[in-house]
Amino acid sequence: MKIKVTDIVYDTRDICDGHIWDQNELELPNEMTLIIECDVDIEDEIASVISDTTGWCVSSYNYEVL
Repeated sequence: MKIKVTDIVYDTRDICDGHIWDQNELELPNEMTLIIECDVDIEDEIASVISDTTGWCVSSYNYEVL
């Protein structure tokens, strides 16, 4: 299934010192198009794929099935 993810907000807080990185400064994408399996929890899989791709956890996003 093809998913368009928009308005991605990352959790860019450093858990050690509390510093919050600017997601624009890190050049993280705010939109992505993903292909995911049909038999998985869509929202969990979206967050997992974005995290695996960027190396950052996701706080929120919007998505639509294409």
